[in-house]
Amino acid sequence: MKFNFHMHEDLPKLSWCLKMEKDQPLIEVSHGKWVEANARFFIEGTWNGEFDQGDFDHAETVMGSGAAITGDTLVVCTPSHTTECLYSKKKRTLCGFPTLLHLFWKHLDLH
Repeated sequence: MKFNFHMHEDLPKLSWCLKMEKDQPLIEVSHGKWVEANARFFIEGTWNGEFDQGDFDHAETVMGSGAAITGDTLVVCTPSHTTECLYSKKKRTLCGFPTLLHLFWKHLDLH
């Protein structure tokens, strides 16, 4: 399992969208320019731990969201508070709300 990152200038700075397919080793992550990303994890936020450890998936407090690869497991982490969550458009695709709005704004019926 491995991340394949794509930074997009036109996405909101702290947004990300994860796409994965069954039995495929690559996890595609499209993200804004303020999302921190490396081979083992990505996150848009902070937590009560050392950044280099990237152990937000074990932290008591997380402000933001992201994902980490631990062995052959993908761990997706949501914020510790209840006012922000992740959304799934369809199976195997996860997005934060700002990303979802950006990607599908032209399809929204505003009337």
